[in-house]
Amino acid sequence: MDAVKVRLNYYRKVKPSLPGWPIGGQPMHVGMHCRGTHDLRFIEDSHAPVSIVEIKPDKFVGKDKLFYSRRGEFHRHRKNQKKLFRELKGMDLAAQTHFPIKVLEEQSLNPGITEDHPAIISLFKALVRTIQEYDMLHNVTFHPPTLMWGGRWYIHENDAGRALDNTKRLLGKLGDISQKQSWPIRLGIENQADPTPNSFGLGYLPTHIRALLTGSPNWVNVTIDSGHRNLCQRLSVSEILYILADLNRELINLHFHENQGIQAGDEHRLPLGAHIHGYINYLNRAVQERVPIIIEVNTRVHNPIEFALIVGGIRYYMEKIEEERRALYE
Repeated sequence: MDAVKVRLNYYRKVKPSLPGWPIGGQPMHVGMHCRGTHDLRFIEDSHAPVSIVEIKPDKFVGKDKLFYSRRGEFHRHRKNQKKLFRELKGMDLAAQTHFPIKVLEEQSLNPGITEDHPAIISLFKALVRTIQEYDMLHNVTFHPPTLMWGGRWYIHENDAGRALDNTKRLLGKLGDISQKQSWPIRLGIENQADPTPNSFGLGYLPTHIRALLTGSPNWVNVTIDSGHRNLCQRLSVSEILYILADLNRELINLHFHENQGIQAGDEHRLPLGAHIHGYINYLNRAVQERVPIIIEVNTRVHNPIEFALIVGGIRYYMEKIEEERRALYE
């Protein structure tokens, strides 16, 4: 009896429960974002117990680029993709992807701008072929429209509503193609930080998330970013989960990192817990609903050993949570 009481310190059933729980037999994934071959070397040097990477195609540039643009259409760089996925297989790593945020191959990819939609659709088609060929996880993280970045305005602040409407039209077009071609894809709209003098992206208010999910194809869901949450005063994780439950959508991905608050900015520090409210709740959710945890680490600040220690600790907690879940429900 005492042993049971000790174990129960780890486990707490998540609320509200989302569609599809419990999920039996699916693996628990802890991994890292992959912004180029240097990140793979970082993972190798760490010997951390990671099982997945989230590929960011816009960070693979020059001789390593994974996609290229020709006459307004995106194509896969087959040689580079084959090389990358051969290496991932050798490291026994699964893979999912993050859709480019603003630009790829000098082509603007802003979902809030209708003129960018043909290029976005073209890249999605190429990306889906990559997912199919290399049996990637179906999760694709996707940012809401960017109004301003680096002091440059792409969309006027007063046109934020129109940008959301344009994004919904894009999601509708992608949904039509997906239905016809049976795309293996689940989109995760990512929550964003509050606007700053240098950046302004939508996705920092509950109304933004609800607007993008309402009426969109059922494969449009959510990615929660713990670092962005710490930089946002008006959109909590609880509010996001309430919207998901209300609209019968899912949490499909977790970006896990921390920062020291608005003054420090999006530092992408290792998730030690000091600046992540509800740390264990994230792990509970990841275990119970088999949501991948992607650690977004600034490799210029942290070394591979630090990364390995944090990943090992996270996996330990997740395994204990899983043990208790099985003891209680199986």
